[in-house]
Amino acid sequence: MMMQKPAPQYNNFQLLENKKIAELSERTRLLEERVKELRESLHVVDQTMQRRTKLLKDSINDLREEISNLRAQITELRSAIRRIINDLTN
Repeated sequence: MMMQKPAPQYNNFQLLENKKIAELSERTRLLEERVKELRESLHVVDQTMQRRTKLLKDSINDLREEISNLRAQITELRSAIRRIINDLTN
């Protein structure tokens, strides 16, 4: 029994399909690389945002402490001014 040769159209179709599969595989690989790069970039951005958030929180806490100190100084100044006024009026 002799095997028949595949029809030329079948060979062309198979070659075309193999080419399409190779192209899709390459596109998939490129997209996977891009996703990996984006994940790495996102990780860097996330770390940067965490550092900046910590710096901002620290700055806010420093400002709160400074405001608290200024309020205490203002209270002391008011008391001193009242004492001076009382001393001058007596």
